[in-house]
Amino acid sequence: MKLSHWTMTTLAATLVLGLAGASLTRAADAPAAPATATVGTITGKVVDKDNNPVKGATVQAYTVGDRAAQKKPEALGKSTTTMEDGTFKLEAVPTGKVSVRATMEKLIGRTKEPVEVTADKETKLTDPIAIAPKKARGGNAGGGDTGGAAAK
Repeated sequence: MKLSHWTMTTLAATLVLGLAGASLTRAADAPAAPATATVGTITGKVVDKDNNPVKGATVQAYTVGDRAAQKKPEALGKSTTTMEDGTFKLEAVPTGKVSVRATMEKLIGRTKEPVEVTADKETKLTDPIAIAPKKARGGNAGGGDTGGAAAK
């Protein structure tokens, strides 16, 4: 069987276009490249002055030096509550240096800073955040203690 030049050209073009279409279909079906991570996780523990775990404390992350954010957890949008054993996990915290503050009613809040958050990694606070009862009206009832962290 002898095929004409036109038939051979048509078959070759059909084959090339078919292969190109299959490649494009596979490329469209392929998963997208993962986005670059710009957030990380912070884990730690909150304890009282006797080193007992504190359940129900609020823990928040905010930009280092942003003292006004201590009263508004939406500053970075990252806030959580400690579990029965005093542990916490703050997820999707923006990368970079942040402050981590633990507070609870009738207790003096404490801040750990700076805490370096790395993209797509868990940053574990090695020392617990210790919060203490507020002192009588004559003492420091303001709760401005930074828990031994360097004040900025």
